[in-house]
Amino acid sequence: MAKAATDSCFDIAQWFVERARFEHSYLQAQKLQRLLWLAQGHYAATYHGRKLMPATFVAMTIGPREPNIYRAYELGRPAIPDMLPPAEVITFLDRLWGRFGHHSAEHLDKLVHAQRVYTEALEKGEGEEIPFEKIARYYSEQRNVKPRTIVRSTDGREWKKWTPRTVK
Repeated sequence: MAKAATDSCFDIAQWFVERARFEHSYLQAQKLQRLLWLAQGHYAATYHGRKLMPATFVAMTIGPREPNIYRAYELGRPAIPDMLPPAEVITFLDRLWGRFGHHSAEHLDKLVHAQRVYTEALEKGEGEEIPFEKIARYYSEQRNVKPRTIVRSTDGREWKKWTPRTVK
């Protein structure tokens, strides 16, 4: 397996905390966990199965958790020096933040709780490790699924695509 894009999951966690602080908001521990999970999965899908960070996620009832980050941030921000991730990673995190950063922790929970890779691990029991390979495969599959847009009329009927007949 290729080397992760960053040296530590703390680099990514600190980036998210600082980004929230830059926007004058507070990043809840639960939301930080969801953002780390989404970042790892989306990075793997974007960069062909490469890890964003060396991290281990476990399935908990509340959602997937990176236990080292959880423990370190339990009582507030730890005294860890900020390490700026590589430029490629910062660009990726900026896009991810733009997509998910404005959502509430509750919204991100609903999003993650609907993901098969998480629910399958949780079915095995709380604290079950979620292998990175499964996370990468799940997010890569989701990236290749094209959403079907359903257009409905004001009374709820589904519109069907109309194609003209060809006249012989």
